[in-house]
This record gives sequence, C-alpha cells and structure tokens, in this order.
Amino acid sequence: MSNKKLFLFTIGPVKSFINDSRKTQDLFGGSALLSRLTHEAIKEAQKQFGKNNFNLITPVYDINSFDTDKQGIPNRFLAEIKIDAKDIKNKAEKVKNNVIEFFVNSESFKQAKKQLQNALDIFWVAIDRTDDYKTDFIRINMELAAAKNYKIPAQLNEKGRKCMVDGKRNVVYYRKNKADKKYKMIMI
Repeated sequence: MSNKKLFLFTIGPVKSFINDSRKTQDLFGGSALLSRLTHEAIKEAQKQFGKNNFNLITPVYDINSFDTDKQGIPNRFLAEIKIDAKDIKNKAEKVKNNVIEFFVNSESFKQAKKQLQNALDIFWVAIDRTDDYKTDFIRINMELAAAKNYKIPAQLNEKGRKCMVDGKRNVVYYRKNKADKKYKMIMI
C-alpha cells in the first residue's frame, strides 16, 4: 500500500473579503493577506512533512524567494506528500495552528486576539494518490467542498456593538455612549 497522498489546504473566507471591501485598497489588502498566510502554510507544511516528503503541485512558485509586495498566490495549495495515514491529522493541524498563530500574533492585532482566532476558515483534506490524477483532483476537491459544508460555526456572545464592516462580529474598540455606560460590557 502506497503512502503517497494528495494534500489540499485552503484558507478563507475569500467571499467575505471581497464583499466587505469598500475600496480597491481593501480588496488588495485582503488578497495580500491571504497570499501571505498561504505562503506561511506552505512553509510550515514543508517543515512538518519534511522537504523530501513534500512536493508542491500548485501554486507553482519559488518558496524561498517569495516577496509579498511583488507576488500573489491563491488561497490554497495542493501537494503530494509521502506519509503514513496515522500522522497526517497531527501534522496538518500543526500547519493550521501555525497559520492562525501567524495571523493572530501580528502586532496590529494584539487586542483583538480572541476575535481573530475565529476569523479564518481553514480546511484541509488528504486522500490516497492513484495513477489517475484527473480523478484524484476531482475527488479531493469534492472532499474539500464537503468539509466546508460541514463547518460548525463558533458560538459568539452577543454583547456590545457590531462591526461597521460586516455587521457580524463584535466591535473590539469603541467609545461608549451614555446608554452603554449604564451596563457593564464584557468584551469577548
């Protein structure tokens, strides 16, 4: 039995980054952020699975000379990995957690750490590799779509004001008005 697998990893939410963009600059910023996070995920996956056991299929770019100001890559990557099935989940979760930590631990976001931990939608799928790449590619994308449809949303306490950009998340910083000062606000 072969231990070659196809590994598909994706970072989102792309649709909300596009919908919530008010200016071209916002759209560019969201795209650059997703490219940077995907690059970090590829680097971590290469580290977790080992350079000799990790073969990046898409996107095609030089991992070592990536420049976020000049290059953009999609929010997903597909790789062939050589690993035992029992080790995939542990290593894939380490890649996912590294991306979340990279995103959350940015100096700009220190105060919003708890809120940002639930901001990204990160999914991964691994399947056994066969000789029929076309069928494997279709199957792994179907598996990913199924994983995305099964997502269980995080529970948020409805306290305080809502974000002006998307109207879903709680505001982290705002100046309280007289009505707000009457009630003790607990920020999550």
